[in-house]
Parts: sequence; structure tokens; C-alpha cells
Amino acid sequence: MSFDSVNIFPAELIEILGKALYNSTNYSSSNFAEEIYMSNYYEILRSLGADDYQITIEELCQLFPELNKYKKEISNIYEAHQYIEKYRNCIDIFGISDVVSGEDYYIVVTESGGSDGANIIYIVKKSNNDLITVSEFKTQNNGYGSIIRYNDSFYYVFLEYNYNLKIYDGIRIHKIGAHADVENISIKYLPQSYIWKNIYNSQSSYDIDEYIDTLKDTILISQYLESGKSKGINEMVGDEIAADEFPLIEAYDIYHKIDFANIGIPIYIRKATYTPSNYGTTWHFRAKFYIYESESNTVIELDKLELGKNVHTTKELVQMWFKEFDDKIYTFTIHHISDYNYMLNVILIQNNEIKVVRTDIISPKREFILIEGEVFRTGI
Repeated sequence: MSFDSVNIFPAELIEILGKALYNSTNYSSSNFAEEIYMSNYYEILRSLGADDYQITIEELCQLFPELNKYKKEISNIYEAHQYIEKYRNCIDIFGISDVVSGEDYYIVVTESGGSDGANIIYIVKKSNNDLITVSEFKTQNNGYGSIIRYNDSFYYVFLEYNYNLKIYDGIRIHKIGAHADVENISIKYLPQSYIWKNIYNSQSSYDIDEYIDTLKDTILISQYLESGKSKGINEMVGDEIAADEFPLIEAYDIYHKIDFANIGIPIYIRKATYTPSNYGTTWHFRAKFYIYESESNTVIELDKLELGKNVHTTKELVQMWFKEFDDKIYTFTIHHISDYNYMLNVILIQNNEIKVVRTDIISPKREFILIEGEVFRTGI
């Protein structure tokens, strides 16, 4: 990999951190915490001085005198943060000395307090026993942020994640200074296209195989998979048709119907996509299923078939749709497996039997993308 210099960010630094990102793919926000200090990401940050700018408890007590009365209760710097009065949600503090002026500055990392996991970073200096904010900026998440030094400049570096999948796919760098909010660059490593590999095919017809070939060309372009480049994801629809006659329809509700069980009776479906608005949950597919008897106007909910109740499953179902081939209805599902890897299953439900007809693995072919000067704001 090679990068050109981008404005104030040296090409060598971008390349070094790009390598760290490359070697840290396939980490999710849940399992990375267990491996962070042995990861290539943290190894590279240490080589750039990350461990040198953590302040000691003694320095912290000088900076915040109110901590002295709790000194016996504080065994490490992380326990001290809860007693800091000025920065109630403080989770980390770093100390640096300006290379030119020799003035001491502190980078204070605080949680915003919301469920989205965003952080607020303050760059401050001490003046007359008070801390004066030089600049501040927000970050999408904590991302194991650290201060590093490259040449004569300091940078705040952290891992960004795909909010829908909760996987790390980027490293953002803020140059420490008065304009740290806009003097930043994000290194992203995202899917450019997908490689499809068929791993099982029991009796798939030519028509099914041909149909899947068409998906390969359209599924990324049409934004049916989360690829890190889009704020919106479309919902796959096959041969299921809108059921305008369904009596439970309310404003903005859309119901479909199709005989996906191949029993001669249409099943009514309410499909939905769950888009997370908090730090913990992931993008997934939801559906409720019904049988509707129009003559008696009776609706029976098939509650045992409901999908999407549990949002913390290991392999999330993210798409479901239905297609007819050779007078039979086939169910198509896509699960998110890990990172940007997905699995497609083609299923035939018939005669009280569920049979997997075909399985494909969908793996990303990725590229590096640089995004400069993007200011993160919560609530967008």
C-alpha cells in the first residue's frame, strides 16, 4: 500500500496507520477489547510513543487537587477519573509538551453521556491553576484512542467503526492544535466489490443459478449490503406482492403476501429493517407472519415464526425475500457473518420440510479510502 501526502498529514504516517488498520480487520467491537494490547494496531501506536503520554496519578492530583483526598482509594489512573469535578465523564487524560513553546497541554477524553457511545475531546492548558480549553472536537466512539507523535506534531488517533455492524473499519487522526476538529483525516478500508463463492449446491436449477449471477452485479450497487459507504440500506424484495387488503395496515405499514411454505395458502408478512441508534445493537432483519381469512376477516399471527426478537445473535439475519422457480417458492436469506463477510442461503420449504438448496459466501474485495476534514456531529 502507498499513500500520497494529504495536506498536513505526512504520507509516511498515513501509510503506517493504514498498515495497522489492514492488520486489524475482522475485529468486532465486542472481541477487540480482549486482544487490543496484543494487536498490530496497538503495537504500532506504541512504536509512535502512545505509552509516553499517559499521565501518572501524581500528575493527575496536581492537575486536579480535589483528587488528593481520595488518593488512598485510587490504585490506578482509571479509578481516579470518577472523582474529577470539572470533567465528570472523563475516561482518559494525556499530557504533552509543545515542541516549540515548551508549554504543557492536556488532552481530556470524556464520554458524551448518550447511548451512541460518542466522545468529546478537550485540548486544554493550565493557566493560573485553571484549565483553559484551547479547542475541542467530537469523535464517533472511544476506539482505544491514544496520543502519538510523528516528527514534531502530536496526533490523537482512534479506531472508527461501522455503526450498523459494530466492526472497526477505519482509523481517524486529529492533529492536536487549535483546529483539531477540522484538521483530521480518516483512513477507511472498505469493500469495493464482493467475491461470491458457492460452497453448497444440492439441486439448484439453472434459473436459480442465473438469478444469483444477476445479484452479484447489483447487490452492492443497489446498497442491499452494508458496505460502509452508505447511510441507507435497501430492503430486498422478490416475488412477494403488496397486500393492500390486509386489515392490520396502519400508516406507513407495508405488508406483503406469498406462499413461501408451498402449501397453497398465502402467508402475510410485515418486513422491517432495524437500524441501530445505540452503541450495542447491530443492523438486522425483522419480520412478523400472519394468516388472513378474508371471508371471516380473521387474522392469525404466527408468533413462533417471528424474526428479529433477539438483536444479539452471533450471525444476524439481514435480508429475506422470496422468488418463484419451476412453480415453487424459494426463500432467500442473507446473514452477516463477520467483518464485511456475508452468507447467502437458498431454502425450499415444502411438505413440512426445510431444505437448504444452495449456500454462497460473499466476501469483500476492499480498498483504502481517505476522507479529510470531516467533522463528526452527534444526532446525524
